[in-house]
This record gives sequence, structure tokens and C-alpha cells, in this order.
Amino acid sequence: MRRVKIFNEEGGRIVSLPWHEGDRVRQGELLVRIDDSLIQAELRKARANLQQARSDRRRLESLFRRKLVSEEDISRADTAIELAASEVSQLETRLTRTRIRAPFDAIVTERRIEPGDVAPTHTHLLTLIDPARLEAVVYVSERLLFGLEKATPVTLRIDALGDRPIRGEVLRLTPRVDTRTLKARVEIALPGQPGALPGQLVRADLPVRTSSRLHVPFAAVRHDSHGAYVWRLTGENTVAKARVVTGLQLGERIAVREGLAPGERIVIKGFVGLREGRKVEVRDDA
Repeated sequence: MRRVKIFNEEGGRIVSLPWHEGDRVRQGELLVRIDDSLIQAELRKARANLQQARSDRRRLESLFRRKLVSEEDISRADTAIELAASEVSQLETRLTRTRIRAPFDAIVTERRIEPGDVAPTHTHLLTLIDPARLEAVVYVSERLLFGLEKATPVTLRIDALGDRPIRGEVLRLTPRVDTRTLKARVEIALPGQPGALPGQLVRADLPVRTSSRLHVPFAAVRHDSHGAYVWRLTGENTVAKARVVTGLQLGERIAVREGLAPGERIVIKGFVGLREGRKVEVRDDA
């Protein structure tokens, strides 16, 4: 489930925060309002300074035409206008940051501050979730990973919502297996479901397929500026770089999706000094 933490970019006293856990908000709706009285006062002063700087510039321009002031005086006046305008722009930006709006249609799942509290800059104020975009996390045995890749269709059931099947698809796979559990994290995208909440138990029916991919020792795969490769042995016991596309790492072995054929021999240790075409000694214990 898409989850976003709301932080404030401008510190100050919380003037308004009408939302509570479970409330639905619309994109663009005002979530939090921070006291802006000091910024408003500074902005009024800055705008007055800008107006004065422009007035001074006009006066100097009149004097310059009569050759009573120098070009340097005009240049300083222009600089004063630029600085005053920059100050106004910065304060206007700070003013907009005192109004925090919902980035998308969402449900409030966490309220961490109350009206009247003073929130320093970058305080975690609220947490929102997107009910239209759910994500389920499952931990899959290494034996079942071979049947999965991005966009693989998956059927899920959320226990709290009954036995109704929900169609989803693999969003992403963690590219390695936990050595303790021999399982890998798999994230599955599914459409929004009425009543679905963060933390609910999800069960997934996964496609079972045996792997036809090659697996080689992880240490055999090398990398350079062009990507992954292995040193392939030819019939004359010389070596050549073979570019490969790798998949999931399973323990000390890694899947090779492209670049090698069954039965080909590769170097798994003794890489120092290897170069294209070099003849090597093949040891029985290699």
C-alpha cells in the first residue's frame, strides 16, 4: 500500500489540523496550517523595501540623465532591487509552506501532532495511504522463485475480507535469498479493496514452475564498466569474456538468464592475470 509521511518544511505553531485516523482526504485538500503571522510581517517589510528600492532607482535615473550621479550608483541601485526582490520571493515561498495539502486522494492512518503544538522544521505530522494502490509483501521459498518475475500474475486473498480471490501481479523481487530463512521478499501490486487496511494478513497463490535457467557460483560473475561477465573456457583451454544477464542470487549461486548455454565451462577462481585468449590450466578440483 502506497504510504506517505507528511513533514513540514516550515516550523511554527500548528493552527489547524482537523484530520484524524481513518479520515479520507482529497488531493489538494488542506491538511495542516502553520502560524504564518511572523512571515506575513517580514513579507510586508520586504515588499516595502522592494518598493523603496525601485523608487530610489527611478530617482537616480533622473539624476543620471543630468549627470549628477555615476553609472556605479545606478548599478548599486539595480543590485538593491535584485536583493529586495529575492527576499520577497523567498518569503512568499516560505508562506506557501505554511499550508500543507494532500498530495493525492488518501486515508489518514497516523496523526502525530495536535493543534497548538509547535512543530520544528521536518516534524512528522501525518501519515497517509493511497487506498487505490495496494501492495502486498510475501516471503517466498527459494524453490518457488523460479516461477516468478516482474508482472507475473498472482492470486491473493486477504483473510479479513473473506475468501474472495484478488488478482495482482509481481511488482518487484528482492534479488537475494535470506540465508537464515531461505526465503526472498516479493512485493505484489493489487487494486484497491474496500476494507483493506495496512498490516492485514495476505495469502498468495503462486505459480509453480521448475527452473530451466542456469545457475553458476556467485563468485564466477565478474563486473566491469560494461556490466556482468564470466570467463568462458574454449576447447583449447583459453578464456574469453562472455557477457551475461543475471537473475536472483540463491545462496552462493546466481541465476544466469542470458549469455551461457548448458554444458559450457567457466572459470570460478584464479582470476588474477586473466585476459582475452590467455591459455589456462584446468585443475580437477576446480
